[in-house]
Amino acid sequence: MASLYTYGRIAIAAINFEEMQQFYTSILQQEPASRIRDVLVEYQLPELRLALFKPREADRPEFQCNTCSTMNIVLEVRDIEAAAKHFASVGCQPGKIVDAFHGKQFYARRFMANNSMPMIRRRTV
Repeated sequence: MASLYTYGRIAIAAINFEEMQQFYTSILQQEPASRIRDVLVEYQLPELRLALFKPREADRPEFQCNTCSTMNIVLEVRDIEAAAKHFASVGCQPGKIVDAFHGKQFYARRFMANNSMPMIRRRTV
């Protein structure tokens, strides 16, 4: 049976849209691949589309919270040391690189309201 879906994406509600866009542009080292006015940007990575959207005013309460997000965006990299240095250079706090069941990883944090932080792991080949 053929899939009903043509592609998928992760979409993050960004109350602080401009700040989040600047953050992900810095982290991903690319400009958004597409944009709809000042309400949606989409980054194209290999095998992942990552979108940021600005919720409509009436929908904002649904996306505002005072707790940290439980979602991670996992980015596999070839050189985990270089990735940690890059994250630090754009204002993140990369955690300690640790061995996990799937290889080495670190969490990068940047404290912003309603921000989902990427987890980075090195692809084990």
